[in-house]
Amino acid sequence: PKWLPDNVDPGFNDFLGFSVDDFMRLADEFEVESMSTICSMPAGTVNSDQLTEAFAKICDRAAGAGVRCDLEFIPFWGLFDLNMTWAIVRDADKANSGIVFDYWHFMRGNPDLDLLSRIPGSKISSVQLADASLAFPEDRPAPIDCLDWRVPCGEGEFPVTEITKTIADIDGLHNIGPEIFSAKFDKMSADE
Repeated sequence: PKWLPDNVDPGFNDFLGFSVDDFMRLADEFEVESMSTICSMPAGTVNSDQLTEAFAKICDRAAGAGVRCDLEFIPFWGLFDLNMTWAIVRDADKANSGIVFDYWHFMRGNPDLDLLSRIPGSKISSVQLADASLAFPEDRPAPIDCLDWRVPCGEGEFPVTEITKTIADIDGLHNIGPEIFSAKFDKMSADE
């Protein structure tokens, strides 16, 4: 509910405003096995009970189509950290649910390795590797930092090894790959 963000270019809303009906139609047509869900509304717009109820409904709808439904937190919107996300996934209590764990989102939110170490690894559905500067750059908005300034693991300052070891220790490395949005990479050819 109330998904419209207040901190991105309005043209980006076309990308975010994809209907669940349209997704489910495409999921059926393309035999999709999982979906990622996000909460793009401003922080404080929707409370955790409302988020849990909405997520549970999407999980139920996805389950009817044989689709896994995973929740991804994004630190500059209303579902901004692992703590909130785990509470929603845990309380929704749906067998087809899990968490999309993005290193950039984790480090730019409220990074809590202790909490991560207590989440069942079976609830970490996918891991998105990225790196960046440790300190949040004050000279650019968070959405721009997220979409233009990531770097490959080892080229930034995130504790990538420690995070990865924590996820490995809970047996949460199931579906893992890079998610490196980068203005620098956008200018490169496919071969580069």
